[in-house]
Amino acid sequence: MNELSTQSIALRLFLSMIFSAVIGLEREKNHSNAGLKTHTIVGISATIIALIQSQIIIHTLDLARSGLDINAVIRSDPARLITGVVSGIGFLGAGTIVVTKRNVSGLTTAASIWSVAAIGLATGMGYLEIAILGFIFLLITLLILKRFSSLNAPQRIIIKYLGGPVVRDEVLAVFKKLNFKANAQKYDIELHHDERVFVSVFEIANFNDDDFSALVDDLTKNNSIVSVQTTNI
Repeated sequence: MNELSTQSIALRLFLSMIFSAVIGLEREKNHSNAGLKTHTIVGISATIIALIQSQIIIHTLDLARSGLDINAVIRSDPARLITGVVSGIGFLGAGTIVVTKRNVSGLTTAASIWSVAAIGLATGMGYLEIAILGFIFLLITLLILKRFSSLNAPQRIIIKYLGGPVVRDEVLAVFKKLNFKANAQKYDIELHHDERVFVSVFEIANFNDDDFSALVDDLTKNNSIVSVQTTNI
């Protein structure tokens, strides 16, 4: 049986990237914790591991045809190494995920740790074409899809404040000043001891880290603002 060609490896990785990215983009637009990058990284990593498994099967059959005892080949079963590494790295990745009341972070980091393990397996087992092409597709995901994601997914901002509608109008004035197109998503009141804290959730398109810093700088000048935070829920 012939080894997988470079074209076949690249095609499988490309299709995996496209399929995973489409599903991830849909999830991100619906404010899922796992969005475009996370889905794509996991999809590509799974494909890398599947390609390694395919190459192991091909090499095992080639060894059997060469006259080597097939039972000895099966007992060595190098594919078991994949199971052990993937399981172990899964626990390590889970440790990077941080869950708070309104936010889940670290999913992309956990997925990237898993992807590095897959690349390490491919490199260590000598499947360099899989390792190199997998690395390229994962790098594209991390560097290019990040920009694409930030341009398409609106960001939700939670602002807590005192003073009710008057302060809310001041918050909207800050949005207008910074040219943010904010859509109100939720308005609520929380009781903190005997004091009422007003909570407004806004959705802002094309919002990045610099925009968040500018928003915080302006809002914290108002003594009635209690907190400002982003959320993916």
